Amino acid sequence: VFHNTPLPVPDNYVQALSEDSTGRLWIGIVGGLLLYENGKLKTLWRTVAGGTVCTILTDRNGDVWVGSERGLFRFKEGQVVAHYTTKEGLPLDDVRVIHEDRQGTLWIGTSGSLTRFEDGKFISYPMSEGAARSHIRTIYEDADGTLWIGTYDDGLSRFRDGRFVNYTMDQGLFDNGAFHISEDRHGHFWISCNRGIYRVSRQELNDFADGKVSRINSVAYGKRD
Repeated sequence: VFHNTPLPVPDNYVQALSEDSTGRLWIGIVGGLLLYENGKLKTLWRTVAGGTVCTILTDRNGDVWVGSERGLFRFKEGQVVAHYTTKEGLPLDDVRVIHEDRQGTLWIGTSGSLTRFEDGKFISYPMSEGAARSHIRTIYEDADGTLWIGTYDDGLSRFRDGRFVNYTMDQGLFDNGAFHISEDRHGHFWISCNRGIYRVSRQELNDFADGKVSRINSVAYGKRD
């Protein structure tokens, strides 16, 4: 059974969802930020205050991090306690992805840059030479602690020891879009793009980065499948 809860403004499309430690659902929309609790929607932000909310993450301490066109926001108990922009060290205010790694460090994805937030400071790694330069769409951490960065139509990047390695269709990817990355028990990445989904071996990606192979193989699945 499906239950529909209309948004306050019908054309404010949902961009992000995250459940916090108390079971409340945080909803990022084109017009701002909503909170769903006890079957009711509450508007936290309108367009003027929050802009488009692209990503929401609840960290291990129960704090909620919200990335929008206007920077990075930190919430405690439903209230904004910090707001970070380029003035505090972000490379751009347009935050697209937030990831918390196994050490509790936050990684922020913007256009053309991967940024680490640790001990109150931002350290950015520009994705220029040897790395994708487009909008970061996803950050995946594997069992080794390596970060894999998916972009909007500029390929996939591996980030390890402060260094990027980039993969595109020129190296064997089915598509340059890498919107989401899931890993199965056999060590294969499953990646979504505008033309469907495709599978690639994590070991093969690492072998390419280490110079052991000159090309990677990917298997694609589309509408006919």
